[in-house]
Amino acid sequence: MSRARVLADFIGGTTTISGNPTFSGTVAGAGAMSLVHSSTATSGTTLDFTGATTAFQSYLVLYGIDPSADGGLTVQFYDAADTPSLLTNADYDQGGVNEGGGQAPSNAHNGTDIDIRTGIGGASAGEFYTGSFFFQNPMDSAHLTSIHGFNHGQGTSGPHVWNVYGGQKQTAEQNKGFQLKITSGAIENAYLKVFGIEG
Repeated sequence: MSRARVLADFIGGTTTISGNPTFSGTVAGAGAMSLVHSSTATSGTTLDFTGATTAFQSYLVLYGIDPSADGGLTVQFYDAADTPSLLTNADYDQGGVNEGGGQAPSNAHNGTDIDIRTGIGGASAGEFYTGSFFFQNPMDSAHLTSIHGFNHGQGTSGPHVWNVYGGQKQTAEQNKGFQLKITSGAIENAYLKVFGIEG
C-alpha cells in the first residue's frame, strides 16, 4: 500500500499507527509549552518562581492552595538580579471582576502588590482555591510585566467564588519571577506549576 494511501486512511480514522514511531524536524510557527518549574508546599505562606529567562516571552502558571484560615491571595514580582529581591514598592496596578459582576479585587493604582482575591474560604475542611494566570513580558525591559488570570475559591459554607483579575508593574523592567502569598494563616497543602510558552 502506498504511503499516500496509509496517510489518507490514518486521517480518515481507518488505520491505527502501532509501535513507537519517531519524528524528526520541526514544525514552523507551532509553538510549544515547556514545564520550567514545579513545586509543592505544606507550610509557610508563599509560593515562589524566580526562573524567568529571555527564552520565553510568556508563562502559564497553575496553582492550588489549601490555607489554614480564610483570607486573600496576592502577587508581587522579583527583580532581575542574580539573587533576585522581591519588589514591594508601591508600583503595581490591578483590577478584577467577580462572578456577581462587582469588582474583586478592586481597581487600584500605586499598590504594593496585586490582589488575586481579597477574601476567600480556606479554614474549613475541603475548602481550597485554584487558578491560573499568564505571566507576560517578565524579561522584556521595554514592556511592562503583567499578569491576567482566573481564580476559583471552593467553599463549603456558601457558594463557590470565582473571579478574573489582572495587574501590572508600572515600571518597564526585567522581572525574574513572582511570589504568591496568602494573607492569613499558613499553607497546609499547595502546588505551583509554571510553563514557558515558546514561539
